[in-house]
This record gives sequence, C-alpha cells and structure tokens, in this order.
Amino acid sequence: MDASGTVNISSNPKLLGMNFAHREYFKTAINNPDPRILQVSAPFKTVLNDFAFTLLRTFLGPDGKFAGIVVVTEVPAYFANLLDSVRYAPDVRTWIAHGDGVLFLSLPHIDDLEGTDLKGPGTFFARHLESGQSASVFTGISLTGGQRMTAQQTLQLLDNPIMDKPIVIGVSRQLDGMFASWHQDALVRGELFLVVLLVTTVSLLLYQRKQQVYDRLMVAQEGERKKVELDLKESEQRWRFALEGAGDGVWDRNIETGKVAFSRRWKEMLGYRDEEIGDSFDQWKELVHPDDLGLALATIEAYQKGTHPNYVLEHRLLCKDGSWKWILSRGMIVDRKADGTPLRMIGTHSDITERKHAEEQIEALAFYDHLTGLPNRRLLADRMNQILAARVRNQHEGALLFIDLDNFKAVNDTQGHEMGDLLLQEVGRRLSNNFREADTVARIGGDEFVLALADLSENAEEAATQAKIVGEKILAVLGEPYWIKENQFSITPSVGVTLFGDHRGNVDELMKRADIAMYQAKAEGRNTIRFFDPGLQATIKARATLEADMRQGIREDQFILHYQPQVNGDGRLTGAEALLRWQHPQRGVLLPDEFIPLAEETGFILHLGRYVLEEGCARIVAWSQRSETSCLTLAVNVSARQFHQADFVEQVMAIVNRTRADPKKLKLELTESLLLENIEKVISKMASLKAIGVGFSLDDFGTGYSSLNYLKRLPLDQLKIDRSFVRDVLTDPNDAAIAKTIIALADSLGLGVIAEGVETEAQRNFLAASGCNAYQGYFYSRPLPLEGFEQFARQR
Repeated sequence: MDASGTVNISSNPKLLGMNFAHREYFKTAINNPDPRILQVSAPFKTVLNDFAFTLLRTFLGPDGKFAGIVVVTEVPAYFANLLDSVRYAPDVRTWIAHGDGVLFLSLPHIDDLEGTDLKGPGTFFARHLESGQSASVFTGISLTGGQRMTAQQTLQLLDNPIMDKPIVIGVSRQLDGMFASWHQDALVRGELFLVVLLVTTVSLLLYQRKQQVYDRLMVAQEGERKKVELDLKESEQRWRFALEGAGDGVWDRNIETGKVAFSRRWKEMLGYRDEEIGDSFDQWKELVHPDDLGLALATIEAYQKGTHPNYVLEHRLLCKDGSWKWILSRGMIVDRKADGTPLRMIGTHSDITERKHAEEQIEALAFYDHLTGLPNRRLLADRMNQILAARVRNQHEGALLFIDLDNFKAVNDTQGHEMGDLLLQEVGRRLSNNFREADTVARIGGDEFVLALADLSENAEEAATQAKIVGEKILAVLGEPYWIKENQFSITPSVGVTLFGDHRGNVDELMKRADIAMYQAKAEGRNTIRFFDPGLQATIKARATLEADMRQGIREDQFILHYQPQVNGDGRLTGAEALLRWQHPQRGVLLPDEFIPLAEETGFILHLGRYVLEEGCARIVAWSQRSETSCLTLAVNVSARQFHQADFVEQVMAIVNRTRADPKKLKLELTESLLLENIEKVISKMASLKAIGVGFSLDDFGTGYSSLNYLKRLPLDQLKIDRSFVRDVLTDPNDAAIAKTIIALADSLGLGVIAEGVETEAQRNFLAASGCNAYQGYFYSRPLPLEGFEQFARQR
C-alpha cells in the first residue's frame, strides 16, 4: 500500500486499487512509521466475516517520510498446525493471543472465543501479565469452565525487527485430566480391595468350616482327614493368589501374638527376598519412617478401638537399598473375641511413590520459587497467617523484614541473566542457612526476599531490638563478597522492617508496610535498615500515583519540550537547551525535578529520552529552514541509563538519518555520573557519534566525579559550569574559585565553556571577566515553549 492506503501490489488481484486507510493497522503505521518495527494488529473481522490479523512493516521514501506499508494478512488458522503439535492429550487446549489480550486462535476451535478479550479481572491472561514474568503457571477456572492448569509464555522480538506488541502463547489441561491416571488407579485399587474383602469373608467361612471339619476328624478315618486337609490347603492357596493377583502386597496380623505374615509380593515391593523379613509386628515398625510411625500407630489403635470406621494409612517404608517408598495401607478386622476384642487384621499395601512424587512436584510449582527453592509469595502468606494466629494465643510479637538487593539490575545488565540467577541462588542459600527453622525465608520475585520472624518478645521495644539484630545480620551475611564462576561480586541489601503489632490476619497490609520501610532504606543511602514510619505511607502512595500518571502521560503524549536560549558574550543567540516538561492534566506543567528521578527508577526515562532526541532533531530540521534560527545548535540531555544502552549510538544515528537533521547542530549533554561506569565504552560511543559531527557538553561540571585523566581523553566540546557555583559566585569565594578553575581547565584542554543559571548582570560580568563567554539563564530568558522561543529568536 502507498502512503494513502491504496493497494498497488498484491498477491490477490481483486485487492488492487482498493483503499484500506480506514483500517486501524494503517492508522497505527502512520502514527509510528519506524521501519524497524514489526507491527502486529489485533484480530479484526474481514469482509468474509472471518477473523484475521496483520503483520506489517513501514517503508520510507527518499525524503525519509512515510511512503507506505508492506502487509501480510493471515487468518489465525495459519498457526493451527503449530498449536496442534503440542496437544499431546485430548483435554489439552492451546491458544495464541495478542499482547493487548485479544484471542487469535484456540484449539480445539471454538468460533465464539475468537476475538474474545482475555484480560478481564482474575483471568489466566490477566494473572500472567500481573506476574511480570515472561512465563507463568496458574490453576483456576477457565473461560470455558472447569478447573484447569495453564502455562503461558510471552514472546516478543527485540531486535531486527522489533515487534511492537508481544504475543502470548498458552497451553492448559483439565486438572481432572492431569490426575485421571491416579483417579483410575484409586478406582482399581478400591475394586481390588472389595475383592480382598470378599475373599477375606470367604476365608472366614473356610476357617469356620475348618474347625468343624477338625472336630469331625477326631473320629474320622486317617485317609478322610488327609483329604479334607488337602482341600483346605488348596483353598487357602487360591485365596492368597487372588489377593496378590491384584498387584499389591498382602499382610495378615495376629493382634494377640504380634505375629504378622507378609506375602512374597509385600517383601518384593521393598526389594527384600522372602527369608529377609521376619514375621513380627516390631520388625514392621522398624521399617516405618520415623516421621510417620507416630501417626501410623495412632491410626491402627483408633481403628481397633472403633473410634475410626476405616483403616487407611499413607506412610513410608524403608527399602533394602536404603530408599523410602510411599505405601497406601488398607485393612480390616476379620476376627474378634466374644467381647468384641480384635484378634486378627488382614490387608494390603499399594505402592503410591510415583503419585506422591507428582504431588510434590505440583506443590513445588504452586508454593516454591523455582530458582531458589525458597517458599514463594503464596506459601509465605500461609506461613504468615499461621504466625499471626499463634500470636493471638501466645501474645508473642512477630516481625516482617523486606529485603531488596541494591543495584542488582546492574549485575543482570552487565553480566547477563545467568550470572544474576546464580547470584540470587547464593543469596537464597545464605538467608536459609543463617536463620532459625521457625522463621520463614521467601523469595517473592526479582531480587526481593522476605524474612518472617515468629516468637519474638511480648514487649514491643524488645521485639524491635530483636528484629534490628536480625536485620543487621542480614546486612552482614549478604554484604560478604560473592564468588560465582571465578568472578567476584559485591552487593548490598536494603531492609525494611515492620512489627506485627495489632494486626489480625492482614498479611497484605504488613507486606505493604515492610515494603514502604525498605524504600525508605534505599532513599537514605541503601545498605541499611529502616522500620516502618506511618508518615511514609502518604509519600509512597503519591509516588505510586505519579508512576501511574506518567505511564498514562506517555501514552497520551503529555510531554513537550521547552527551549532555553544560549547566548555568547555579545548577547547573540547561538542555540538552546531542550528541556522536558510534563503537561499534567490535574497538576499543570511539571518541571523535570518532579518526575525525572521516578522516570529513571522505573525505566520510563528510556522512552522519554528517545522522544526528546526525536523531537530535538525534528526541531533542528525545522529551524534550518528559517533565517533567524538556521545557525542555532540544540543541546539535548542524555541520562546515564539511556547512554549505556547497547544500541545507543545506533539509535542516535537512525534518528539523525531519518529526520535528516544536521548532526553538527546537535549537542548531547552528559552528566559526570556517566564516567563512573565502563569509561572505555563511554569514550568509544562518544567517538562514534563525534565522527558524524555530534557535539558533547559535560553538564553540571564540578558537582560530581571527574578524573582529569579521563577528562582529557573524552571527545568533549564544552564544559558547563553548574548553576550551584554561579548562584553564589559573587558572595562565596569558594564558588568563585571553582568557577575560575573550570574556565581555566576548559581553556587548557581546548574546550568551550558555558555557564548555566546566570540570573544577574553582575554574575555575567564576573564570568566574562574570568574568560567565560557563553551563558544560559533567567538573565536572558526562562525556558520557553516553542512559539515563545521562536518569537525570542526573531527579536534577537
């Protein structure tokens, strides 16, 4: 399609000449014409009433402007073979959804589901997005009804091309289906047990018959007695064969004598030969796992006393090779005295080891962190509820410690996620090995861990002291160096602490308070401990509101640029600095100090920084076409996080090429904090951009850390004297000396120098006398919106 939306070339001749400018995918392409982005549309109804979606990329004309799109339209069935290939059982459902939550395709196919919005509250899709993970597993009720377990994976291309929206692939199974084999096994076992009961009843009748026969044998002839005994022996052999034919081991216990007869199959299940197991009840007890023996004996006693109607018990038995096998034991009393006292029990043993292992795996998925093996958020909440319930009974205090690793993201970014995962595992080991078993250590996501302390002092002050001691131990334990794959790392934690106080079962509120305290620890320098302060709650709430507003502001293009003039010693306009402003719908225009720190922390700075570069280059092009602004340079601020992106140089070059801006008129302002990390890469990136004409200014010079050795190697064009020195340059001898030193240093290095924050003529005169001949500040003009700046330029 060309820029108007008309089809010029198509594999379907019927589409030639048709116009699709009304389609949402075409409108989206016009608004975001970056040809590197592979744009994936939401499903839409075609003229044939089928669902379809598009994959498209834009192309630009020789002038760098939007010239049209290349588009592929696919029906969701295009992916049917892929989805069908993973349907390994009849109850498996597979699906693909758009990143916005609209369903592309599901198998087995259900017409009414295509186009459904999956991101409603509590859906599997919504829970996946809320988890913040690329992969997730959840159980619950699906859109089609029924309890299912669903695994979801987010897929997104991040390089060559970049996919504008992710795709989510899901696979689910009915829980009943997953455990059907176990249910079937239980059914078969139950049927076999009924057979056991039936045969046992028959055996009792045979036993009575045996006694009657023996009475008759007292007077019968020897030949007739032997024949009767042979019949009885054959009957008992048939009875035992029927029981062991069920695949289970059989036991027969004489309660009075303590003797137990174990079948050969019973012994084989544990790896023993027939002669290696005796016939005493005490020997059976020796084989039972010590953790299970108490419950086993209590269950047997309760059944024999009649306080429990059935004897069914799951326990572990010791195998000959030293391993433990899970056993399902079932039995019944088959003989009693006249007063009802039990004399004899018989029953079976079934091997349920595989089922138990499967249950443990499912429990691990549901309640434990897959990376560290620590309890996850769900199990932590359960343990917390137990601690809170115990506190009501014993009045002992408890505490929650929220632990966040300082600057952990830097490890992931510089060393890779594999190294980051190994570091998290070591943190988990250190926390697990250094605290009481009664306490719970959990990983709740990312680099966040929680320690729940139980049974502290009843006195709140003493409990706080105990919690503080534990917090200090965390700082010490996690602050020790880490050796991972022959690499040494140093990382510190910030710890937020809250006591349980009067809370009754409100785990979420306690977590929120500990989280707030942790953020306060970070704000006060990191690697420290802070207790919850109720006054902080309002601050944290305001921060969360600002973050949500910023996300919405980015979507709605609420950010604009203002321009502050830069002049030379003659007062002639030479350029401007682009300064970001937020047009907040409720709070009015916000200055960078009010939102940039949060943008840095949340990563929004990358989007905002790219916007400033795009808008700044477009402004250079527009100004070059007017006589009063054609010679102006434009300074654009670049954050350390933005500059350290691996493809930063490519981003700048692409924007310059796309907008056709003159790179010699673009000046990037860097802060001294950039020099603290990987200086060689910094120099390399600057040199690459310098080679195409981009200039560099070192912003806020003198307020941070600058090594003169590095400074002389950086391909800089200019040093900028920070406003904090200019403000008191006439009254503070130290500030005056610093300003003069910066000017002299710039001169010795062959660099330009500009002073910001010039507000008075006296300040300007002092700087001029010291050798500084470029200025920026309210003495000349405050930062102006575009129209105001262009009017200022015309007047100069």
